[in-house]
Amino acid sequence: MDRVKIALLGSGGISRAMARAMQCVPNAEIYSVASRNLDNAKKFAEEFSVPNAYTFDESIADSTPDLYYIGLPHVQHYEYAKKCLLAGKNVLCEKPLCINSRLAKELFDIAKEKGVFFADNMWTRFLPAVGIVKKLVADGAIGDVKHISASICDNCLNSNQMTDSHQAGGMLLDCGIYALTCIDLLLGRNITDIQTTACLSERGVDLHSVTALTFADKKTASLYISMNSRFPNKITVAGENAYLEFTCAYNWKNIGIYDKTDNLIRCVEIPEQKAGGYEYIVSAVCNAIEAGKTYCEESTPEDTLYILRLMDTLREKWGLKYPME
Repeated sequence: MDRVKIALLGSGGISRAMARAMQCVPNAEIYSVASRNLDNAKKFAEEFSVPNAYTFDESIADSTPDLYYIGLPHVQHYEYAKKCLLAGKNVLCEKPLCINSRLAKELFDIAKEKGVFFADNMWTRFLPAVGIVKKLVADGAIGDVKHISASICDNCLNSNQMTDSHQAGGMLLDCGIYALTCIDLLLGRNITDIQTTACLSERGVDLHSVTALTFADKKTASLYISMNSRFPNKITVAGENAYLEFTCAYNWKNIGIYDKTDNLIRCVEIPEQKAGGYEYIVSAVCNAIEAGKTYCEESTPEDTLYILRLMDTLREKWGLKYPME
């Protein structure tokens, strides 16, 4: 194929961000956009010069697209990903892939049976900065890593989607997933103990939480996520000899290495981004589809399911279950 023809399901903010990224990738082409409201799809199509505007069912019925991108709210991911997969479509779905690992496992099984590409849009894993930081740590730039502190705080109290349990709201699925992915990328998966607590709202979502992870090699990690407080959005990687710090968990930037007396001893350069960093995953997914692959090495089905299972565990410890579960 000359270019991967992409159908967008959803015309909201994240679809706009992804559309801008797709327009930066040479082998990507936005073929269509779909929305519940056809007028919204038409406005989006005009804004981004997309040739086709559809309803969701019209889009899925079209045999032309090579890839479907699902940019819908959390609670709609499972429904529309399943429709696309059963129709034999390649799918890139917004994160979290599903509200829990059980539903995601079912979809991965369908994708495997159909032999199609299926992944979540965990774009952080594809950032060049991730490879740069991992190499610095592996090369001993800060000495043996002992601890990672990750925090994401954003005032989302005015967002109905974030504050409504019927929409699988809360900080964990929307933002905490990035911090957990960051810890996974740098410390691995040999967790031996999880201590966690959360403050839940009257509407049944996590407002803020604190989590402590202990690993088999005695390394530790702490996670603070909040939608009702102000706290620095940053990652600190503590080593024996120095520490590395960057902002923030989803888009690793402003990377610096500090000595034992907190002096900045090195600023780490990363490539300039063309479309907010989303262009890297778009490029990798298009290349994978052109190569006939069903996932990208940077983000495997096992990676996605691991993080979802970890979030399932945290919610279970908090006593947080969504109404649709």
